[in-house]
This record gives sequence, C-alpha cells and structure tokens, in this order.
Amino acid sequence: MRPKEPPTSRCDPLVFLGGRARILHTIQQPKFVKEQEPADPLKDIKSSRGRELEGRTVILCVTGSVASIEVPSLARELMRHGAEVNAVMSEAAEKLVRPETLEWATGNPIVRRLTGKTEHVRLAGKWKGKADLVLIAPCTANTMSKVAVGIDDTPVTTMASMALGGGSFRRCSEASRERTCRESGWW
Repeated sequence: MRPKEPPTSRCDPLVFLGGRARILHTIQQPKFVKEQEPADPLKDIKSSRGRELEGRTVILCVTGSVASIEVPSLARELMRHGAEVNAVMSEAAEKLVRPETLEWATGNPIVRRLTGKTEHVRLAGKWKGKADLVLIAPCTANTMSKVAVGIDDTPVTTMASMALGGGSFRRCSEASRERTCRESGWW
C-alpha cells in the first residue's frame, strides 16, 4: 500500500479525491483590452458637417402637422452641425412620428408629457444651461394661436412659454400661412 500524498494547496489544479489524483482544468480567462466605445453611438454624427452649432442646445418642438415626418432628418442635420438636440412632442405629433424614431434621431429622451421633473423649466427656464434655441418645427396654426394667447396645455406650448419668459431665442417654422406666424410674434 502506497502512502497517501498530502493534499496540495487550493490553487493547485491537482485535487485528491478518493486516493486518486484528478486534474481539474482551470481556465484562465484571457484579459481582453476593451476598445473605447463612443459615449453614445447615436451621437457619432455630431459635428460631421460643421461646427457652427457646437456647444449650442436646441429644443426641437414637434406639433401635429403632416410636415413633422421630416423632423428626424432636421434633428440629425442640426446634430451634424454640432448642436445638442432635445425633442418635445405634442400628443398630435405622436400620431405622425413615433417617439422612438425621434429618440433615435436626437440620441436623447423625448419629452412627451410634463412630469414632476419640470422638464420645461430645466430645458428652457431662466438659468445657466438652458437651451440656446427653442424651435417649433413644424408649427401648426393651432399651436401658434395657443402660444400667442398663453395657453399652455401641451408640452410644446409650455416649452414655448418658458422660452418666452426665460429669454431663449425662439423661432417657429410654420406649417400654415406666413401671415399667421408674423402676427403671433414668433417671426
């Protein structure tokens, strides 16, 4: 009879079971160096066509005009020129453009409802970090009228009111007649 060999340390791949040595395969995981991924792959187009808007924040407000189907392209173009784009949608706009599409286009969450987070104050309020531009594109005659008389019943009209009071530069791209936009004070 052979004398028993003393058990080896825990790090050793040899383990003694029932008097017989069995080799447990210890697999050492190779250490891969993870490549640096871009911070946000949706924003990799930023400043690809120019730097005119670099460091600027644009709030893109979308209303229920049929022209809103072009808004994702507009958002991407603003980003290609360096802008940080945040989108706000009215309920009517959601029937024409899916919020997920606009979230993909901007790389930021979409404001669809006003919540206790006071998105309208954070994005267009009176303090440092507010948006440089509040752009309502396309702007329906209904939205223009509401903004002109101060009715804040959608996220878009509330954002416009904050821009008016907060001093953000604001513009609308009318989806109706030019005269209507001029008379509302947005042109």
